[in-house]
Amino acid sequence: MAETFKVGDRIVHRLFGKGTVTDILPINDDIVVTIDFDSGKTKKLCAYIAKLEKLQKKDKIKTDD
Repeated sequence: MAETFKVGDRIVHRLFGKGTVTDILPINDDIVVTIDFDSGKTKKLCAYIAKLEKLQKKDKIKTDD
């Protein structure tokens, strides 16, 4: 398993776009990830097969005081 996910992670899928992980179910050498996509759809996908990518946390925006 190349990528690990946890509830609350932001991910991207090539067809469904960006979303948030809401549940994880380990199955053999893969995990089934439930994702609430920004489009309003919820999907359950096998992480390895779906080739999900975890989005990096955005750096905090620095402001000049």
